[in-house]
Amino acid sequence: MKDITVAQWATDVDDFISCYEPVWKAWRVMKEKGVRLLPVLSNKKVVGLVTAQDIVRASDHNGGQSMAVKEAMSLDPLIVHEDTSV
Repeated sequence: MKDITVAQWATDVDDFISCYEPVWKAWRVMKEKGVRLLPVLSNKKVVGLVTAQDIVRASDHNGGQSMAVKEAMSLDPLIVHEDTSV
């Protein structure tokens, strides 16, 4: 039996956001693209993920929508190669 790989199950991620962008911009990109999370990049490296839930939590703070994505994102995402067996 052949192993099922991550590539066979994963959705392509064409959209990402810089850790320095404001939270409101991440929300706008999510709404436009119909996604609930975005990879967060710093110096072309994935450093976290920002989810719709992260943004809702940030919005509860005074000025949350203008806070930088790096302050709202989830850290240390699990990154696997597309050839990894599920």
